[in-house]
Amino acid sequence: MRILSVNAIVIILSLTVIAQSSKKLSNIPVGASVKVTNGVGDVIIKSWNKQEIEAVYSNGESTPEVKQSGNTITITNSRDYYSDDDAMVVTVPMNANLDIATQGGGISIATMNNGYINAAGMGGDIFISNQTTGMIKLSTAGGGINVFSINGSLSIRSSGGDISVGNIEKNLDIVTSGGEVYAGSVNGSAKITSSGGDIAVGFVKGNAAITTGGGSISLGKAGSTSQLKTGGGEIAVTESWNTLSASSGGGDIYLGQHSGSLDITSGSGDINVTLIGTGKGNSTVKTGYGDIYLSVKSGLSLELQAVKNHSWEYDEDDFGISSFLKAEKVTVDKKTKTVTATYKLGTGENKIKVMTGYGEITILTK
Repeated sequence: MRILSVNAIVIILSLTVIAQSSKKLSNIPVGASVKVTNGVGDVIIKSWNKQEIEAVYSNGESTPEVKQSGNTITITNSRDYYSDDDAMVVTVPMNANLDIATQGGGISIATMNNGYINAAGMGGDIFISNQTTGMIKLSTAGGGINVFSINGSLSIRSSGGDISVGNIEKNLDIVTSGGEVYAGSVNGSAKITSSGGDIAVGFVKGNAAITTGGGSISLGKAGSTSQLKTGGGEIAVTESWNTLSASSGGGDIYLGQHSGSLDITSGSGDINVTLIGTGKGNSTVKTGYGDIYLSVKSGLSLELQAVKNHSWEYDEDDFGISSFLKAEKVTVDKKTKTVTATYKLGTGENKIKVMTGYGEITILTK
């Protein structure tokens, strides 16, 4: 995944403001709504612990238009030209609410402690600083989005740029038309949808719904119910609890450690599952043409059915299902051309069925 670049980040670090060319308002109400519109250039939002607003262009040649009506402050572009090294810089109280729009430049927002941030760009990158608090909504027609830690919820809509998100204290909602997505950790629920890019998430404490049209999905740890779906890419989950549903049109699926019920399907990829605990309801693991490798923790109570197609003369010593467990029953259905081997661990109160069309099935206990 590429590192998102925001021209405004560099400007924040090196900006020199000419005080005589700035517009300043004092006695700004706590929680005031600040609306910033820059038709053609970058927007940089800085914050401070003062109830004042200051607006300036970074080159100091002129000043933005600033108007106040009650609790609403409106800041707009006063020029009809744009240069790469010139941005609209607005310093606001940390407790202000923000509504920002630009048609071509990037957006950079410093640490805020507020109710909401709404930022929309037509193509430039968007950068949100560390430890920002509130409900944040971001949208871009094509630029990248880079967000550090958020003490709140985050909603993102992108037409194609890459998205990188740090730690989210509440819920995460992302929809992108094709860019790659990376998220560190989410303490609430996560809903991520991409038309085709790869998706990687470190940790989701709540429910996770992750979908991509064709890219891969990587999830480090899932703490609750998870639904993962890709049109053809691989799916990898390091650790998961509760109910997990994973579906790939043709890619491999890997579950490092899972405790709970399963619904796993691949059109033709291999499936590798390590089961360390069972959940309520029956579980299914199925692939059309790939191999299945299932490792079951010793001591689980499980009835396991392994089903495999066969289009050849049945050989009771080699029918594509192997296990160190002794099968209680092996059934051959000549009409459906399937072989079913049934295994029982403990009392067998939980049921799991593994099925492959033309691959091999391997079952181990550890």
